[in-house]
Amino acid sequence: MNQHKISEVLADAKKEFDIANKQDSEVDARWLLAELLGCSMTELTLLQEKTLSDEIYLSFMNLIRRRLSGEPLQHILGYQNFYGYDFKVNGHVLIPRFETEELVEKAISIIKEKRMKDVIDMCCGSGCIGITLLKECADIHVYGVDVSNEAISITQENGLNLDVSDRLTLYESDLFLELPQLSVDMIISNPPYICTETIHGLSIEVKDREPNLALDGGIDGLDFYRRIVVEGKPYLKEGGYLLFEIGHDQMEAVCRLMEENNYQNVKGYKDLSGNDRMVIGHKQVRN
Repeated sequence: MNQHKISEVLADAKKEFDIANKQDSEVDARWLLAELLGCSMTELTLLQEKTLSDEIYLSFMNLIRRRLSGEPLQHILGYQNFYGYDFKVNGHVLIPRFETEELVEKAISIIKEKRMKDVIDMCCGSGCIGITLLKECADIHVYGVDVSNEAISITQENGLNLDVSDRLTLYESDLFLELPQLSVDMIISNPPYICTETIHGLSIEVKDREPNLALDGGIDGLDFYRRIVVEGKPYLKEGGYLLFEIGHDQMEAVCRLMEENNYQNVKGYKDLSGNDRMVIGHKQVRN
């Protein structure tokens, strides 16, 4: 039996990542080994002088090869943490991004302040937005909508795993086309917003491993915003809120779309990195 000291195994893995010019190589290697060993990253630090069995070592190196091939870390692990909750992910849904947590934070604040009851999570993907709202806001019901049957299945599984399925209703639909007539307090959406011609320039992990359906927003990236702004209005109660995540160069265009369709108090917000990230407005209230 060979000796596979953890510190040496991690160092070897880091070298492989560095040769392949992979960023965050050390972190990825530690995540994968911690997952195999069933321990936390902190606990792994305390195990540096321990040795791995041949079986664990071979399994670890197989995971490293998968990561080197361009498979996202989250797909290998099978989950992504979002807002403190673990969400199952695979190649059928967009991997939740930490920046989206800021949109969720805004939504939670509005829901609690306005005592909202019903929310549509449009283009729900993994369900990370809507399910997090359910976990953080005990009195709401969420309607998750996605055109992908596979995405709906993932959202359903995440809802069960996080014990909110009794307040989660799912629809497979091309935006609002197959939805029943609902009356909701909020529509929140992180729709596909990448310009078609720029998708080829994205990293291999994104363009080849994440669903194009969740990325491609049309020629100018605004196709879904145009539809949601118009088609979503009949579903919103008077004064109901519309919240979007946007691309870094889309704030002005999305604000204009909402204002042209008579949404009120339309505002754009930057994320913690200083990038344009959100647009929020509400449906006009009749006098």
